[in-house]
Amino acid sequence: MTTAVRETITNKDAVALLRPNPAAKVRRISGVRVYDVGQGDAICVLDQNGNPFLQIDYGGVQGSPFSAPGDAEACMPLSGMPLLLLSHWDKDHWWTAKKNAASETIDWLAPRQTTSPAAVRFSMNQKNIRCIPERLVGRRLVIKCLNGDYVMFEKLAKMPHPQEEWEDCNATGVAFSVVKASSHQVILLPGDAPFHRVPHYDHLRSEDVELRGVVAFHHGSGVGWTRAASTFLSTWNRYAAEVDVVFSYAEGNSYGHPNVANYFSLPANWTATRTPELRDNGQTYKDILF
Repeated sequence: MTTAVRETITNKDAVALLRPNPAAKVRRISGVRVYDVGQGDAICVLDQNGNPFLQIDYGGVQGSPFSAPGDAEACMPLSGMPLLLLSHWDKDHWWTAKKNAASETIDWLAPRQTTSPAAVRFSMNQKNIRCIPERLVGRRLVIKCLNGDYVMFEKLAKMPHPQEEWEDCNATGVAFSVVKASSHQVILLPGDAPFHRVPHYDHLRSEDVELRGVVAFHHGSGVGWTRAASTFLSTWNRYAAEVDVVFSYAEGNSYGHPNVANYFSLPANWTATRTPELRDNGQTYKDILF
C-alpha cells in the first residue's frame, strides 16, 4: 500500500455522451498512429485520408522529445480535434497536454479516478474535461464512422469509495479497440490494462475479428503479463498475415520497459516497432494501417 497522497478527479460527468459524434463526417478508418513521446502513450485514429480525427491519450514524461513551445502541437496536433479520450490518470498518459495550449480548447472524455494531486489540479484547470459516468462501467461504447468502421471503448471497473487511499488506475481505466468493418480486423489499444482484463476484447475475439495490430499494454511491461494475458492473445482465433506490435517507451527508463520477448513467444507473425528506434531514424510516429 502506498503512502502517497491521492485525490479524486472532480470534473462533472458527461451528459450527452459522444454527442455530437466525433466521427460523423469520417467516411472510413485507415488505421492508428502511435507517436514517440518518450515514456508514455499518445495515439490518434486516422481517417480515410490518413489524417487524425480522434486522440487517445496525450502523454510522455521521461525522454519526452517536446522541449520548445509549439513542439507538441507541431507533432501531435490537437487544434480542431473533436475529442480526446483518456485511458487513465497516470502522468505518462496526459502530461504532454500541459505543453500544448490547444488541449484547453478541445473536449476530453476521461475516467473518474483516485489519482495524484498533480492530475487533479490539471483536470480542474481543464474546464472541458468530462468524466464517463460510473453507471456505464463495463458497457461497450462506440464511435462509428459513415461506412461502419468504429472505435470501441469501455471503462473497466468502478473507482473505489472516495475515502480509499489507493486505486489501481490501470485496472479502473479505459481500454480501446479500432475495428475495420469491411475487413473484419481490429487494432487493440489497451492502455495499461492487460488484454484479458478487457471484456470487449473477449467479445471481439468471439466475433472472429482478425487481429491486425496491438500497442503493447503498459509500454510492454512484464507487470500484468500473466499466464492469463499470454493465453488470451495466443488463443485469438484469427491473426492477420502480419501483426504490428508497437512498444511506446523511453530508452533507459527507470521501469525496465519493455519485455519484447513476451509477445514473440506467441504464434502470430509479429512485426515490432520500438519508439526509441523511430527517433533514432528521424521519425516521430508509427502508423498501423488496415
